[in-house]
Amino acid sequence: PFCGLMNLLNFSIPDAAVEGNGYAMFNVDQLGLSLGVYPMLFNKFSLTKRKYPLVLPYAASAEEHIRVNYGNYKIGYIPEKLIINTLNNKYSKTYSTDGKFVYLDKYAEINQLEYSPEEYLKFKDELKQRESFNKKYIILKTGK
Repeated sequence: PFCGLMNLLNFSIPDAAVEGNGYAMFNVDQLGLSLGVYPMLFNKFSLTKRKYPLVLPYAASAEEHIRVNYGNYKIGYIPEKLIINTLNNKYSKTYSTDGKFVYLDKYAEINQLEYSPEEYLKFKDELKQRESFNKKYIILKTGK
């Protein structure tokens, strides 16, 4: 059974794409991992390394599905998927298109409450992978 918060949002972002030289690029804004209690867990990951285990107050997960209409443009590039699946943490971010829309499906889950100093470093590496992937842009061919 679903035990969380679910919101359906529709919004428009004027001039979301940066255009030039026959191409436009944009990054899909993501709200799901910025709302609720999930992002509060990451306030504890600021240290470079730890001497003692990190204990989180709760487990959490977030799921997000975004659909972006990209008009009459043609897709030039869509980032590949990122999947991180460890014993107690899961993260996936997948892009797809059907010729009219770009779809972004995202899921994140933290089930572990305590991280040893070594596990903390591994999880920080996973967070860096996420951050790097989140900087990738979708590129459209504008024909201009």
